[in-house]
Formats: sequence, structure tokens, C-alpha cells
Amino acid sequence: MTNMNEVIAKNISNRLNQLGRKQNELAESLTLPKQTVSKMLSGTRMISAPELTRIAAFCKTTMEALVAVPDDFQNSSLLKVFMGKVQTAQGRKGIETADKLIDLYLFHAKYQSEEFKKGCSKEWTDE
Repeated sequence: MTNMNEVIAKNISNRLNQLGRKQNELAESLTLPKQTVSKMLSGTRMISAPELTRIAAFCKTTMEALVAVPDDFQNSSLLKVFMGKVQTAQGRKGIETADKLIDLYLFHAKYQSEEFKKGCSKEWTDE
């Protein structure tokens, strides 16, 4: 699953770099605190449509360009969006473990569901 917050953040950061602009210039343009823009560009804060419109204008590009998923985009844990930046290796390991457990649970829940079983031509056996 693609984390759109991270996609948009990366696209904005790349565009700012191309233009030689800084985060603080964007913050001033948006009349937002620097910390808020920092969270936006780290992917930990959602960007509203009106904010994205203003960011696109500042970056001299389109909203579509800022939300486009690059072919080489690396997905990362969605938990990061909710947890913010983790400061310790132990904390990162805990979040990675939780993410793996959630993926495992979702995998098994899907294949145990009645809806999935109805879609199968025959029941699974242990043979």
C-alpha cells in the first residue's frame, strides 16, 4: 500500500531542491509555522487540498505533479505516519515488528473470510 503522505512529501522536497528553495521559504509563503511544514515534508502530517494548491503554486508546478507516485517509490511503514519520528533503535524495531504482525493478521483474515472462500472453486484441504 502506498503512503500518499510520503509520496507528496518527497515530491514537494524534490521540487524545492530543483528550484533551490528552502522549507522556511515555503513556511513563510503558506503562513505556517516551520515545524508544521517540517512535518508535512517528513510525511507525518497530512496536507489539505487548499494547502497543496498553494504549495503547487509556490513550487511552480501542478497538484497532479505533486501527487504522482514515482515508479521507483519505496513504500514504508504506514505506522510511521501515526507514530511520528521514532528516536531509538528499540522503538523502530518495535514499530517494524508491529507492522509485520499487522500484515500477517490481515493476510490470514483475508484468506479465512467467507467472501474469499466463496470465490474459491473448492475448499482448501491439508492433503
